[in-house]
Amino acid sequence: MKARDSIAHEIIVANNAPAGPAAQRVEELVAEYSAREPGVWLHRREPVPEKSHALNQIIPLAKGEILGFVDDDVIVEGSWLEVTASFFARHPYEVKQPLSCNGP
Repeated sequence: MKARDSIAHEIIVANNAPAGPAAQRVEELVAEYSAREPGVWLHRREPVPEKSHALNQIIPLAKGEILGFVDDDVIVEGSWLEVTASFFARHPYEVKQPLSCNGP
């Protein structure tokens, strides 16, 4: 069992890639992961190209109390969900800015 299996979570993908192979590949990847983790993954096709617009469309779909946003070029550590849930369980904050390193 993965540590994240014990933490209720969902992953919502706002796919605002231009119509074409990239958008199709995102949809395929979400379907592949959704088959592995039923009920966790949700794909939302958002044709408007602005990131903020796409995020504003998916925020109302979220069922949880904590929202985490990552870009398509970010790879999160395997413990990211556990660390984030632990942080909010221990601290009364409403927001947290993670340390991130993109690329080498």
